[in-house]
Amino acid sequence: MLEQRYPMPELSFYAYFERRDRFIYEVETYREWTVFAVERGSFHYELDGSSGTAAFGDLLFCKPGVPLRRSVIAPLTLQFLRLRWTVAPSADTDAGTGASPIPEGKISIRNVERLQYNYKQLQRTCRMAPDTAEELRNHYIRDIWLTYLLESLPEPELLGPRRPPADSPMGQAMALIERRAFDRCSLQAIASELRLSSYRLSREFKSEVGVSPNHYLRQLRLEKAGMLLVETDLTLAQIAESCGYESGFYLNKLFRKHLGTTPALYRRSNRL
Repeated sequence: MLEQRYPMPELSFYAYFERRDRFIYEVETYREWTVFAVERGSFHYELDGSSGTAAFGDLLFCKPGVPLRRSVIAPLTLQFLRLRWTVAPSADTDAGTGASPIPEGKISIRNVERLQYNYKQLQRTCRMAPDTAEELRNHYIRDIWLTYLLESLPEPELLGPRRPPADSPMGQAMALIERRAFDRCSLQAIASELRLSSYRLSREFKSEVGVSPNHYLRQLRLEKAGMLLVETDLTLAQIAESCGYESGFYLNKLFRKHLGTTPALYRRSNRL
């Protein structure tokens, strides 16, 4: 699940601007990650040595502390977002390049129909109660981010964890995690069973599979929880127990942290 492998945005401020013919300030620097998501019109920008034009389909990501110079070209309607991330960008880097997966500068979304739908839903939240609006905004903003990841990541990144040979130590570890994932699974017990230290299991598993044992266990549980939310009417407490968690409260906390939504909203959004 991409939500567990990459930083996910969490909204700290949202504003919708319609048909603006100028910016109040020609140059501005932000203390948080800031995104200009253009719905209509266009503007020229200069940011950290690069420059260009942003129009519909483009999102301009501004890193904290980097001055942005901008000027409106055509009357501008946009979503203005200030974001935090579920994992600190400096700590979540691409293993091959050391680069942050969070883009700096302009990105373009190819699936403009989905993008337009998300923009329309974001605009609707302006008329909602604050708590409901915040939850839905995070949902639609993460959908835009996931669309970008799906369009920009190389295919191997989308395939998920690698599977070692079944008779190898890490292949056996993977099979044991899958077999015990929905009980009270102890990774320390699995390490002992394979005559490995917990440290060695974690290091070798991540090297061969691509994610840590804890990450893989959580992924299996959240995938099952998502399936049960959509396909059954079980309560959250019942689903948590079926997935190896002690309480619905803890499962709700994991959904918010790793999937950027609540179980209730996930259920409503994914049912036909």
